[in-house]
Amino acid sequence: MKKGKKHTGNPDFRQPISELIDELKAYVNLQLEYNKAAYRKKAAELLGQLILFMMLFGVFVFILMFLSFAFVNWYAAQGGTRMGGFLLVTVLYIFIALIIYAFKESLIFSTLRKILGKNLSSTKEKQFLGGTSFSNEKMTDKYLEYLKDQNRKQENSIQHQFKTVSEAFNMVNVAKAMINSGIQAFVTTSNIIRAAYRLTKRLRTKNRKKLDS
Repeated sequence: MKKGKKHTGNPDFRQPISELIDELKAYVNLQLEYNKAAYRKKAAELLGQLILFMMLFGVFVFILMFLSFAFVNWYAAQGGTRMGGFLLVTVLYIFIALIIYAFKESLIFSTLRKILGKNLSSTKEKQFLGGTSFSNEKMTDKYLEYLKDQNRKQENSIQHQFKTVSEAFNMVNVAKAMINSGIQAFVTTSNIIRAAYRLTKRLRTKNRKKLDS
């Protein structure tokens, strides 16, 4: 990042303003990059929670349904074989629900992070990850920390640049610039008047020579 130089002599107001604009652009780009990565991470977590809830809810519905059938058959048949079948099915669904919950990271969250990362990640993030899978949550957290650090550096640079601009626009420098502009305008006007005077003098000399001849 560029650091503004302290101006001496005749101040140039355009340089600190241009540097400040560059710093602001870089800061805005970093903020957008950070928000994009943070949004994708949160979106993966929310969608993962939603899918997990829907899957567990669906299994729970089947559990209740088969438990109800089992109870009805047991009550009607007083321990008939149908009840045993329904109970076995219920145990099977409970087992499936436990497996889904135990492997929710690899089955749901990692898959979602990978899909969203491929579709929403920037070239800068891909270069930072260096071939690491988007499913790795730790690498995403490292990238967010990296962006935070870059944002802090950019904020410090912008503050420094604001200070440089304020120093360039103090009353002394503004007065110097006005005086310098006035002197340059006066010198330019003086040169034009001199040139016009010399040209007029030459023309008069030529006209006199013609009249004398």
